[in-house]
Amino acid sequence: MLLKLSRISALISTLNILVCQAAFVRKFECSSTETFNALDGPFRVESLHGTLGKIDNSTVLSLSILAIHDTARFTCSDLDLAWLEASLRFHVLGIPVGHVKNFSTNCPLPITKTLTPPEGSLFSSYELFYSLGNAHRLQTVVSDVDFRTREGVQLDCVTPKITPDIGTAASAIFTYLPAAVMVLVGIASWKTHANDGSIMSIESRSPWSILGTVWRITLDLADYLRYLQFIFLTGSLTLGYPGFYQPIVSKVAWSSLLYWIGPIDHGFTYPGVEDGLYAVNGTYGLEYMAQTLGFPTMPDVMINSFINLFILTFGVVVGILILFLITSELGRGLLSLVTWSAGIVLMGMILSLFSLPLLSFLSYEWILTGYLPKYRIIIVGFSVAIIVYSNLHITHHINRQTEASDCSSPDSLAQRGSFTSPMPDSPGPATQESRNILQEWAARVVEILNHPMKKKEKGFQVMRPPRQG
Repeated sequence: MLLKLSRISALISTLNILVCQAAFVRKFECSSTETFNALDGPFRVESLHGTLGKIDNSTVLSLSILAIHDTARFTCSDLDLAWLEASLRFHVLGIPVGHVKNFSTNCPLPITKTLTPPEGSLFSSYELFYSLGNAHRLQTVVSDVDFRTREGVQLDCVTPKITPDIGTAASAIFTYLPAAVMVLVGIASWKTHANDGSIMSIESRSPWSILGTVWRITLDLADYLRYLQFIFLTGSLTLGYPGFYQPIVSKVAWSSLLYWIGPIDHGFTYPGVEDGLYAVNGTYGLEYMAQTLGFPTMPDVMINSFINLFILTFGVVVGILILFLITSELGRGLLSLVTWSAGIVLMGMILSLFSLPLLSFLSYEWILTGYLPKYRIIIVGFSVAIIVYSNLHITHHINRQTEASDCSSPDSLAQRGSFTSPMPDSPGPATQESRNILQEWAARVVEILNHPMKKKEKGFQVMRPPRQG
C-alpha cells in the first residue's frame, strides 16, 4: 500500500514538473458550441499548455488550462467539476483513446507579479493528466473541454488539437526517402543517356562533353524537384487538421531552398517540436510551416532562402570550375570556354528550378505590409519584378537562339544532339563543341519553360515556333 502511494506521489510530482515546462497548445472552438460569445460571459478559457512524456512505458499527456472569471458574476463553486472531469475524453479519428489519470483544480489562483488579472477578475487553473497508451505518432489527438455551471449553463468550450512529434525514424524516412528517389532518377537518367548515345566518350578529355552529361541529368531531375516544391508550398496552404500533414510535408523543405535554418533570425526562432508536441499558434500559411519547421519568422526565412541560393550556386560554380581544371589540361584555355551563353543558361536553370519558392517567399511579405517598413516592401516588389523579368528575358534570349538555328527539323536535331548557330568561326573544336552543347541546353530550357508538364520522350525534342510568312 505504501509502495503504491509513493508511486502515485512520484507520478504527480513528475507531471507537475512537466506542466511547469509545458508548450503552448492552440485552442479551437468546439464544434458543438452553442451560439454565444465567451468574451461577454463571466468565465472563459485564456490559454492552454501541454506536454507529452513517457511514464511507466505509457505516453501521458499533461494539459494545463488557464481560465479567467468575473468575480462579480461567477465564483469557483459555481463550476460543475464533476461534469468537467467525466466529459474529458480524447479521440483519434473519432475513436476514444486512453483515460484520465488525475484531475485537479486551483481556483482562484493567487495574484503574483507574473500573473496579475484585470481588476475585478481572477485566474484559475485546471490540470489534467491523461494516459494515451501509445505515442500516436502521425496522428492528432482531439478533445472537447466543456465548462458548465451546476445548473447546466455552458460557460465556454475549447478543443485542443495536439499533434505528437512524428519521431526520429519517421522524420528520417520523410526527409531522405524523397532524396533517395531523386538519386534513383539521376541514375535512371544516366542509364537513359548512355543507351541513346548522348554520353560522349571520356577519352576526349573535353570538359563540355562531361558537363553536357551532367546538365542533361540535372534537367531530368528538375521535374521531380518541382513536384517536391509543389507539395511543400501547397502543404503550407492547407488546413491545419489533420495536424500531422504539415510535419510530414515540412521534411521536404530542402527542395525549396530551406535545407538549413540560415544565419538570420533576429534573436527569435520558433520552437517547432517542444515537450514532445508541435507548438504552433493561430497563424496560417507559410508562417505556420515556419513554426512547424522550428525556423525564424517568414521575413527572416525569405532572406535566408536567398542566402541558401547563393551558397548553392557558389558550390555549383566552384564544382564546374574544378571540373574544367581537371579535364582541360590543368586549366589551359579555361577562360575561352566560359562564355556569356554559359552564364545565360546557368542563370536560366537556377531561375527555372527555384523561381516558384522564391516568388512564394517574397509575395508573403505583402501580407505584412502594415507591419514592415515601406522600403522593405519596395525592395520586395523590385525583387519580384527582377525575377519575373529575368525569366522573360532569358526565355526570349533562348527562343532567339533556337529560331536562329539551321536545323531542318526537330528529328534531325535529336539525331545530331546540337544546334548550328550563326556565330563567327570558332577558334577550335573545343569551343565549337561547347557552343553545340550550350545550344542543346538552350533548347531544353525552352521546352521546360514553355511546356513544364509535357512528358519528355527519349532523347528530347525541341518545340520550334512556326515561321511567319
